[in-house]
Amino acid sequence: IQLHSLLLPIATVLLVCSLIGELQQARSARPVLRSIAMTGVIVMAIAFYGDWSDLAADALKTVSDQMQANPERTAQRYLEVLVARENPADKTGWFGLPSGAQMVEAILWGFLSLIGLMSQFILWAAYLLQKFFVGLGYAFSPVFLGMLGLRSTSSIGVRYILGTIGILAWPLGWAAASIGTSNLIDLATEQGLIISTNIYGLQTILAG
Repeated sequence: IQLHSLLLPIATVLLVCSLIGELQQARSARPVLRSIAMTGVIVMAIAFYGDWSDLAADALKTVSDQMQANPERTAQRYLEVLVARENPADKTGWFGLPSGAQMVEAILWGFLSLIGLMSQFILWAAYLLQKFFVGLGYAFSPVFLGMLGLRSTSSIGVRYILGTIGILAWPLGWAAASIGTSNLIDLATEQGLIISTNIYGLQTILAG
């Protein structure tokens, strides 16, 4: 917040320079009015950037929640499907020992459980990183939004806005990827995981 306040004079200088430049080149009243209106919009964007970014983040989070996606539980969901589809009669070993299918499941269970823990940590770290970038974007917003007023730097301001929207939409991307993975799990298991003992292990590993 302090850095945002310190950079406000720079935004003021950029906007004043853009207005002076438009006034010098204007041949009629229309470009002048358009420039004044554009400056007013930029000033509002600088003043309400924090509120607007919070609203956008809440809206994207609502959409993500409505998708009912749980990316951190993807590995666990596959394990649940694996248990639900198993057929104990097809996995009996010799002399009461674990069969090859059971050994494959045990290894896969441990591997996917580890992947599940890693995914939870990665999502937690990515969430912190997202908050850091959003805060950084708010701090420097007066400069980048002020660049929208000048024709020579307007493209930088546009890239800044698009980049901010992209960062705010990270959770939406995680949810979409989770839904895609969930569909892949359904496709990989819709025929059942056990065809025969010889190829069960390969099929299960490929599905995993």
